[in-house]
Amino acid sequence: MIRVLSILLFLAPLATIVAWRIWAPGKVPGVVSIVAIGAVIALLVGGLVWLRVQETEPPDAVYIPSRIENGIVVPDRRTP
Repeated sequence: MIRVLSILLFLAPLATIVAWRIWAPGKVPGVVSIVAIGAVIALLVGGLVWLRVQETEPPDAVYIPSRIENGIVVPDRRTP
């Protein structure tokens, strides 16, 4: 299922361009559309960079898996 979803997400831009060329063959996208698409792409890239920075751990961090202590689940953590 995940492979199918990955393939569909990979092919989505191509399908969008093909659909646009079929339904509006002579039209050129307006300036507003181009600016909006550029803004969305910039936001997506900025979000990915922000998530990467937030999730980064130091290279020497040691992973301690989750465990049960006295009937309470202690979540996993990393220590420097």
